[in-house]
Amino acid sequence: MTRLLRLLWVVMGLAFLVGAQAEAQSRPLPPSSVLIIDSERLYAESAFGKRVLAEQQAEAAVLAAEYRRIEAELSEEEQMLTDKRSEMSPEDFRMVADAFDTRVEGIREAQQQRENDLIALGDSERQRFFAQLGPVLEAVLRESGALVVLEKRTVFASSSALDVTDRVLEQADLIIGDGAAENTENGNGEN
Repeated sequence: MTRLLRLLWVVMGLAFLVGAQAEAQSRPLPPSSVLIIDSERLYAESAFGKRVLAEQQAEAAVLAAEYRRIEAELSEEEQMLTDKRSEMSPEDFRMVADAFDTRVEGIREAQQQRENDLIALGDSERQRFFAQLGPVLEAVLRESGALVVLEKRTVFASSSALDVTDRVLEQADLIIGDGAAENTENGNGEN
């Protein structure tokens, strides 16, 4: 009985979503020569942006776990060096300690580079999304009869009726999708 109720709720929820999407798509655009989009929200809520964020979060979690593992190993090694210090001459200890410090610095630099690469990949994917958005914006312009689409953050005040972010988001998800297939085809996929 519980499974049946859950299934009923899922079906009702899907029906609501389909109805809401159909209503949003059938809603006429405002008669204006100027339209506004919120590019931050557009990217964050798009299938493309959600995919990139999920990939970045997964990779960041891998980096964090690796960093914790390396940190534990280095702490253990540092303790071993400290314990052996009394058994070594000052010159030998200094040589071993300097080599350890050099290795630690190299590891830190490599980890920092991986973090920077992850950020750069996210920025690159964001640029790719907006580069592919042209046809979507042109379609919304044609559909509305507008002449220009402005970024919400560059406008001091406007009517919310001019904000077509939801419409552009729907079209972007339909036309661009999450971008994963193209990313893999171009050899940029890491998976």
